[in-house]
Amino acid sequence: MSTNLATVSTAPMADFDSPTVMKVIRNAFCKDLNDAEFDAFQLICKNTRLSPLKRQISAQIFGKDAKDQTKRKMVIVTEINGLRSIAERSGRYRPDEEEAIITYDEAAKSSMNPLGIVSAKVYVWKQDSLGAWHKAAGTAYWDEFVPKKEIWAFDPASGKDKPTGQYKLEKEQWVKMPRLMIVKCAEAQALRRAFPEDLSSLYESAELDRAMVAEERTASELLAEHEKLERQALTNTRDSIPFAFGYGAPIEYVPSGKAADRLIAFIRKIDSPAELQQFRDTNKQSFNKLWADHKSDGLEVKKALEQREKVLENLANAEDAKPQTSLIMGE
Repeated sequence: MSTNLATVSTAPMADFDSPTVMKVIRNAFCKDLNDAEFDAFQLICKNTRLSPLKRQISAQIFGKDAKDQTKRKMVIVTEINGLRSIAERSGRYRPDEEEAIITYDEAAKSSMNPLGIVSAKVYVWKQDSLGAWHKAAGTAYWDEFVPKKEIWAFDPASGKDKPTGQYKLEKEQWVKMPRLMIVKCAEAQALRRAFPEDLSSLYESAELDRAMVAEERTASELLAEHEKLERQALTNTRDSIPFAFGYGAPIEYVPSGKAADRLIAFIRKIDSPAELQQFRDTNKQSFNKLWADHKSDGLEVKKALEQREKVLENLANAEDAKPQTSLIMGE
């Protein structure tokens, strides 16, 4: 039986039918909200048709203890079922039949990543105005979402607490249910991409876990980062590094995991010291980024550059050492 969209979209919201219910919601779910924020949250619940009582939606306050109250921000947090419900009401959504695609790497295994998860990709389907179905993809990278917090310790030399460079995991769900958590982040991104008008600025709770333990980050900074990541995904520049292969060549965004092979193959074809130096100078910042993101790959590329430099130097020395043939007869 087909769903009557008009009936679904105008059904009453029981959550805010009476002052008694609203009081329960405020006391149980919205203790940190001031009056203006609670009023805004109530309107958002009605417009999205999500229920705080069913734990489909909630509000988080960032910077609530900040002296500068301009840093205080309310962020609307939804659960994945809430996002699915909104998409379902459009009448143009269906989930993908396939399981999420999870990428693993043995080298990534640690106490904060017991399975060595690198990323998860989820597809959802959306029907266009002509009745055709199209896939929308969402990809979530473990390192970008895992809620880790840097450990600080007292430094006797300075007499102050300083970061140690070590991290601890703040949310145990990411250890107990790592696949579930990263897949929820990926699905939320896919749903927002498929239904931007309905789901803009609504984030699954797992997506915000990291921000909730990072006291130095504001809500606006978090949302800006999410928007940046989604723009990168749309332009295929995410997890990529720009390189120019040759003088005057256009900039290409090369996936980080494939950059080393591509660079080494190109370096081995360079046939002059000047061209090699120009290639180094042009891509200096990109080489640094490759080393920072993928140290072993960066070192391999550095080794290839040094080896090619030595080969070209030896060729030049050998050319200079060749005996010169006299052009004058008898000499």
